[in-house]
Amino acid sequence: MDGVASKRHLIWFKHWIRKQGRDPDIVFQNMEEVIVKTLISVQPDISAIYKRLQPNDFSSNMCYEVLGFDVMFDSDFKAYLLEVNHAPSFTTDSAFDEKVKHKVLTDTMKILWNVGPLARKAFKDYKQYEMDMKYMYKKALSKEDKEELFKAEHEKKDKYQMAHCNGYKRI
Repeated sequence: MDGVASKRHLIWFKHWIRKQGRDPDIVFQNMEEVIVKTLISVQPDISAIYKRLQPNDFSSNMCYEVLGFDVMFDSDFKAYLLEVNHAPSFTTDSAFDEKVKHKVLTDTMKILWNVGPLARKAFKDYKQYEMDMKYMYKKALSKEDKEELFKAEHEKKDKYQMAHCNGYKRI
């Protein structure tokens, strides 16, 4: 299960790092810092675009994206970001490739909260409620009401995702 060509299992890579006299936890922490800093740098733009396109989606469930981070290590095991793929390839060249990519996609689907036909129905029901309030009672939801709905949905989502991380680290 070591992999083929340049692809290796993380267990193999951590073992190899140890054989080089380094602590894999520190090496991976360095890599995580590079990834987190990259995400922090783009998060405000992504959030602004999402809110502009989906202003009434209080649960932020209308879409998601799987990103592929290509990271290179130097001889001192310092991590460098090479590129971020917003549409990483899910084609497979080997059984190892298929197993890894299948696990990524399966775990991604498990961690997604409130996605599917029931979520679409809930969103449609909410839109109907909002329209009824606006036209029947001449009352739109206030900014405070929307913020409260947003907060409540995100608390439920956070709780669900923490219970379904499947080995992923939440950042």
